[in-house]
Amino acid sequence: FANVAVYKSARQSSWKQPGDDSPIQYTGKAYNAVDGIKNGHYPSGSCTHTKDRDDSPW
Repeated sequence: FANVAVYKSARQSSWKQPGDDSPIQYTGKAYNAVDGIKNGHYPSGSCTHTKDRDDSPW
């Protein structure tokens, strides 16, 4: 048996934290991706967007 303690879920630890990203396009700031809103609809302002043809967006 192993003792395991979980202190925060992945969502809690990233929610509303500063983000860092590759060059953005439009208004897709990195912090939009960790705002807690999960609808995935870019015009809602809750998604990020890397530049088209970015060689290494991650």
